[in-house]
Amino acid sequence: MKTEVETDYMLYSWVSRGAQRTAILLSFFKPMTAKQVRKESLQINPRISLSNACDIIRQLLTKKLIICLTPKAGNGKVYKLTEQGEKLRTEFLKTWNAKT
Repeated sequence: MKTEVETDYMLYSWVSRGAQRTAILLSFFKPMTAKQVRKESLQINPRISLSNACDIIRQLLTKKLIICLTPKAGNGKVYKLTEQGEKLRTEFLKTWNAKT
């Protein structure tokens, strides 16, 4: 069984291998819809389409880095980072801020 630290590094590695995943994760600074996340992430990676954003959001849900606050809504579902997602985003922000 993996320890919590190993799991965190596995997730960090998974996110960092995708520029779009990194941009989407960094864009989650408050609860948002997929459309809002995409708009924010364009500042980091201008090649993200709404379809890409939705796909990545589904992946982040599967990895339990975000949760859906409005699961019964058809369109315009609102998502937010989980505690683990917040920790991971903080780590990416440290790296991101060091680069800029």
